[in-house]
Amino acid sequence: MATLAWLEGTWERTDMSGEKKAFEIWKRTDDGFSGIGFTMRGQDTTFVEHLRIVAKDGHLHYVATVDHNPGPVYFRMRDISEKGFVAENPAHDFPKRIGYDRNGQTMTAVVSAGDQGFSVKFRKLE
Repeated sequence: MATLAWLEGTWERTDMSGEKKAFEIWKRTDDGFSGIGFTMRGQDTTFVEHLRIVAKDGHLHYVATVDHNPGPVYFRMRDISEKGFVAENPAHDFPKRIGYDRNGQTMTAVVSAGDQGFSVKFRKLE
């Protein structure tokens, strides 16, 4: 988990336009990391996802909980370093793969499933 210490803090999306803003906020916990991702339009919250990084079955997992899924979705993490990680769940509909790539105080998250996907860019606020 120490390798992922760079993740802790508040990250703001830099590729939003108009009144929209989005953030991910990560905190270290006793068993890993806990995070929340959310998007706002003005003062209204339009999307929320609860995130965790935890050990399960001898491996680290990136866990996402969103309203449109019946429960938490576990993505097994691999390629973990101080510059990022890749997490995969081939059985999930979308996404099947989530990758975080850090370069100093900026980060790119790539969310994909086969040939479909998108990337989002963040800068660290704190």
